[in-house]
Amino acid sequence: MGRTIPLESNSDRVGLIGFIARNILSDPYLVDQYAYTGETNMFKPGFEEAMKKHILKKFLLLVFFLDYAKENKLIFHNPGLFCKNAQYKESRDLFLAFARELLSGIGDITKHLRNLGYIVKHKQTYLDEFNYAVRHLGSDLRDGVRLNMKKT
Repeated sequence: MGRTIPLESNSDRVGLIGFIARNILSDPYLVDQYAYTGETNMFKPGFEEAMKKHILKKFLLLVFFLDYAKENKLIFHNPGLFCKNAQYKESRDLFLAFARELLSGIGDITKHLRNLGYIVKHKQTYLDEFNYAVRHLGSDLRDGVRLNMKKT
């Protein structure tokens, strides 16, 4: 995005939500360009179309960046990309749901993106979400998951 995200901690949701609202769901440049002088929330023709293109472009960039960062382990502690209770656990599924809801008639958007060299790969599995900490030696080692853990 070309901007620094002002975060106060590793889990600063407020900072991330504010950044997304200001830079993905809006664009100060477009607002200034299409705003009527002296009018609040009144925009010239073409604003809605320009904002839709901006949001689509930024959404695609965000998902692509997160997918790339996850696949290449750019974050040292390698956190999960999706919440444990999330409906979608793959970047591809996220794109398909987005296209189904907001881009009528596009079909499988990932095929169109693949032709442009834009390939998403990340799939979050149960083992990615598994808590490997051992609390009770007798019961926690029973299933063998922690014993077979590989360092990546």
